[in-house]
Amino acid sequence: MVFAASVATAALGLAAPQQPRDLAALLRASPHAELLAPILADPAGYRLQILVGEPTVEGDRVVLRRSMFGDATQYFYPASSIK
Repeated sequence: MVFAASVATAALGLAAPQQPRDLAALLRASPHAELLAPILADPAGYRLQILVGEPTVEGDRVVLRRSMFGDATQYFYPASSIK
């Protein structure tokens, strides 16, 4: 499916959607990685889920790059979010 989308995107001259960010790698590289290590080692045990929607500009369109860390099969609606 990804290959077909890439071919269609190239044929139409559209910008390819950006890949999601590797949030686990970003968290491990943070200045607080030592404090986060036990949580990152067992995100399901802590019920940790991070969902990030990042608007990006591709040509003349704004596209939402979606990145996720945690259990993708268990979505729970956050009590609050940063908007």
